[in-house]
Amino acid sequence: MVESTVDLLVNGRRLFVVFMLLLLTVACAGALLSGAPLPGELAGWLLLFALPGIALLITLPADVQPQQWAERGVLAFGLSIVLSMLCFWLASQVPGPGIIVRWLVVEGALIVALALVALWQALRPPPEPLATPKPERERLLLVALVLLLAALTRLPNLGYGEYYDDELDVVQSARSLLLGQTNVIFEHRKGPTEIWFATVSAGTSTQFDETTTRLPFVLASFGAIAATALLGEEFFGRGRGLLAGAILAAEGIFLAFSRMVQYQSIVLLMLVLVAWCALRFWRAENARAKWLYLALGALCWSFGTLTHWDGVLGSVLLVYVVLRKWPLHPDSSPWKSLHAWLSRHRFLLLIVPLALLPPALFYSGLILNPQVTGLKTYAGERIGFGIFNGVPAFMLHATFYDASPFVVALLALAGVFVVQHLARWRWLVLGLLLPFVWQDFLAIGNWNFSLLIFIAALLVLLRAPGLSVEHKVLVLWLFSYFGVYAFIIKSAGLHFYALMPALALLAALVLTSGWLRGRQHEPHARSALRALPALLLLVVALAFDAVAYLSAQPEYALAYPQTALAWSPTLYHERPRDFFFGFPYRFGWSVVDALYRQGVLRGKFESNETYLVTDWYLRDLSAAQHDEARYYLRVGDSTRSGEALPDLAQKFHLWGEVHVHGAMKIQVYESNRYAAHEAQVFDAEQFPANDPQRLARSLAYRLSRGDDNAFHALAGYLDQQAGAQDVLVLDTPLQDEILPYYYRGDARIVTSPLAISHGGARTIYASLFDSNGGERWLALNTFAIESRWFGSVRLASYAPALDAPTVQSHGAYFGYDVQLLDIQLTPAVLHGGDVLRLALRWQTMAPVGERFKVFIHVLDAHGNLLAQRDAEPVADLYPTSQWQVGEIISDLHGVRLPANVQAQPIRLALGLYNAQTNERMPVRSLDGQSLPDDQFLVSGLGTTVEWG
Repeated sequence: MVESTVDLLVNGRRLFVVFMLLLLTVACAGALLSGAPLPGELAGWLLLFALPGIALLITLPADVQPQQWAERGVLAFGLSIVLSMLCFWLASQVPGPGIIVRWLVVEGALIVALALVALWQALRPPPEPLATPKPERERLLLVALVLLLAALTRLPNLGYGEYYDDELDVVQSARSLLLGQTNVIFEHRKGPTEIWFATVSAGTSTQFDETTTRLPFVLASFGAIAATALLGEEFFGRGRGLLAGAILAAEGIFLAFSRMVQYQSIVLLMLVLVAWCALRFWRAENARAKWLYLALGALCWSFGTLTHWDGVLGSVLLVYVVLRKWPLHPDSSPWKSLHAWLSRHRFLLLIVPLALLPPALFYSGLILNPQVTGLKTYAGERIGFGIFNGVPAFMLHATFYDASPFVVALLALAGVFVVQHLARWRWLVLGLLLPFVWQDFLAIGNWNFSLLIFIAALLVLLRAPGLSVEHKVLVLWLFSYFGVYAFIIKSAGLHFYALMPALALLAALVLTSGWLRGRQHEPHARSALRALPALLLLVVALAFDAVAYLSAQPEYALAYPQTALAWSPTLYHERPRDFFFGFPYRFGWSVVDALYRQGVLRGKFESNETYLVTDWYLRDLSAAQHDEARYYLRVGDSTRSGEALPDLAQKFHLWGEVHVHGAMKIQVYESNRYAAHEAQVFDAEQFPANDPQRLARSLAYRLSRGDDNAFHALAGYLDQQAGAQDVLVLDTPLQDEILPYYYRGDARIVTSPLAISHGGARTIYASLFDSNGGERWLALNTFAIESRWFGSVRLASYAPALDAPTVQSHGAYFGYDVQLLDIQLTPAVLHGGDVLRLALRWQTMAPVGERFKVFIHVLDAHGNLLAQRDAEPVADLYPTSQWQVGEIISDLHGVRLPANVQAQPIRLALGLYNAQTNERMPVRSLDGQSLPDDQFLVSGLGTTVEWG
């Protein structure tokens, strides 16, 4: 009876979870489709980090699920990322915009399918009586503590620094995906997950800035840290997981990558889950649990490898544990032995191919894609040919990203663990130490054979009788990654991050060995004293993190060696140039971007900064590459910049400087073709740090078929026509960011005609996107002159109303139902090049039915045409076919006279003609007389043209 009650409770809870899961999925879909900012972002996070993983977990038989809530939460978190990104991959196979909606459909279908499986599971009795899982408060508190430490080291100043090189590659690819360019992942030369991750973050949010796109990667690092802590607690004893999680949270290399739009946090989470599943498989007692955790481990390995090839070596952990659990028994024939082994474990024939399939599909497509160039060269430069000693390079990187005492202590603690278990092979320790201090130890040409000592030590440790399988998995993790990246890969850079969880766990094992053992037999004071080394290690690491990562003043990386810490000596005395990932520093490119959008800067630029930066924060202007640059943007302290122009002082003069916290970061030089003025200083603190609406404007610009070449041609026209007394209105999305890079003139740029004061413009030029906004206001309040098309971009010109004497004339009848009530003309005296302003008032007594255009001809005394305008009424916005009976229509027109016209009396001829047939509408005077040529002549106005 008790067992049946427990089973009922378990199944009832599962039904409730299924119901809530489906309800949340529907709510998330509604929030994303509604376009609401905050609900949409929260919905994106739930779909990315929670719902798919929960759906998969509740489909598993209850007797093989993790029984602790903390473990369930971390596993669901990791599996959600895996399933969500695989759904995104499937959604991206359909080209075109709308990838977020397609992802939502695919993931929603997956969640519903898993929910149906869970319902089926709930209706089946469990195979054996179950105990109701109880939340373990201590373990939940442990996870909360390490996550609090992770948040304190990752969230402050997260959006302060501008995007780094590799980040820019990712966010530009994410923007392209949102714009419908789904093949962009094959131009990335790395795994696609970081692009998908950033795309979901930006696509489910209304913002596309540094903070928004980095935050999901921070959350992934939280998962890696929590998983490491739980791995230590479950398999190595209480207290050890807490310390290992804290060490990983404070470790600098992983901390730096956690604060970036980069793949490392995801790969590390997958590696920890691979190790966790492998050890769960090792300890599983029933066959179903064994296969379940082996399959989950293979899934995490597959996705980690798809994310980046750093995940490949995680397979070593799975293979090792499988062979220890199910050892091969060689007989007379190795093939017979293997066949017999596979026949006993046939499920592997399904797991292994399925795990290999996703990375094989992607990387084969990447390699075979003809658009991918330089991949072999890139791989050859990174991997090289030979065996190298990269240990000094590892120390160089590690002591720049971490406090030197912290790095040395971690390696020493791992060394203590190794020495304890090498037994009679302890002499190998000397061979393990020498590569750290002697670059050419055992080196013959490009072949450094010190790797053999590491291999020998690893083999000894794997055969050590005093080490459990759990400990050997950590040793294998540490030695395999360190051996490959220190000796096989020629230029490993910061990829040593992948071994940090294993290093943290080994250090925690050594630090807590005496502390935990003495806790049962010694007073609390002495036990606390034993914990002092661990506490001191964390204090040193966190003190360095506070200076290097959490504080933006001074900027530790850029100001080095002035910011070097006396208690953390390094192997170098100058600032390294080739690795600056994750450190908060800012050059103020958003200031230059704002100056262009405000029209303060106008014209093409050149720069010594890398194109990735200028292409994202400004524009690279490939369409204007043959133009002579007006500006030169010089960055003097960037880790990515090249040398400035050697003749900069001869061709340019200093126009202004961008300062960040009082320090000069960017110098703006202007061509000597322009008059020099006193240089201005722009403080970055007075400008927004980023532009959250960049993505929205990019999408709208693409939907409006924007074209840089069109803007280039338009700017050339404005350079010739517009002057300082004119105003340029730009309301099309992203136009205010594009046109100023091509237009060099002095006309004032505004985003709305309402910003133009009365009499504040001679001519208004407008490139308009919203006909119901600025264009309608201009049509009703100014005199439309003409429209010109430059590719897909239209430029309209308008003449503002004048406070000048007007000339009035009576009207006429057009057809049988349309009456021109009257005409007002301004000004009474014109000069060459001036605009004649005509205000017409129309009224119809019956529906017109067809569309007619208004023609206005300016004639000289002999009837010769001087100027003309043809347009539908109200600047083409109110066709005659839409006129309402009895309505009075105010119709404003402007006609620009030639600049060289002679002084003489003028006449006007105007009328209406069918827009399709060009047939004119008959015209009658007010007394009913038909007028010749179906046009209404206005003469004797007293308007003369004077030579200007």
